[in-house]
Amino acid sequence: ARLAATDPARGDRALQTVILAWPDTPQAREASSRLGDLRVSAGDHAGAVSAYATALQGWPAAPWAASTTLELANALNATDRKTQACTALTEFTRRYAEAASPAVRARATEARTRIGCPAPAATPARRGG
Repeated sequence: ARLAATDPARGDRALQTVILAWPDTPQAREASSRLGDLRVSAGDHAGAVSAYATALQGWPAAPWAASTTLELANALNATDRKTQACTALTEFTRRYAEAASPAVRARATEARTRIGCPAPAATPARRGG
């Protein structure tokens, strides 16, 4: 992460190396997430969508997944895909909100309001039987 901050081009190459060399590993997924962050920093929201979507394939339970889902929603919104952005926020609520920190949950609420998504539906009570 430090390399990406001090030298984005080298950081980009380093992340892509991890993704290409070890494509089916948790490290490659996290590298894809960080690559998405670099794309956002460069103003490449379409590239960020692709990187975040790759990172989130299969909805991992990794510590970074909740924040990455929010970043995916923001990047989708920035590329005029509001419906998909709202879907990403719904997935955040469904998969990550319960375990997310209060700060991340607050970011999700802010994004939902800013993007104009409907409030998340309450989870229906499960019936025994």
